[in-house]
Amino acid sequence: EDDFEEILIDMLRYLLVRVDGDNMRINDVRVLTGFPKTLNAEVYESPIESEDEVELHIKAVTYHGLKLEKKDGKYKIRVIFDI
Repeated sequence: EDDFEEILIDMLRYLLVRVDGDNMRINDVRVLTGFPKTLNAEVYESPIESEDEVELHIKAVTYHGLKLEKKDGKYKIRVIFDI
């Protein structure tokens, strides 16, 4: 479980770089395979045309409040972002 938490945080940090550095909006993320040992996902994104489109700025991705639980064969993940 600890390994997956690290993989998840790394992916979220990468997505934050895409948003901040490349002016991209993340529309959807779908985990395809590997869960929970690895993470293979499809990320659907689109360019941010104007700063007016941005409602919320995420400052950082952290481990604080990260919760991963398995119920009925499915995983539920809670992530708290610094805004």
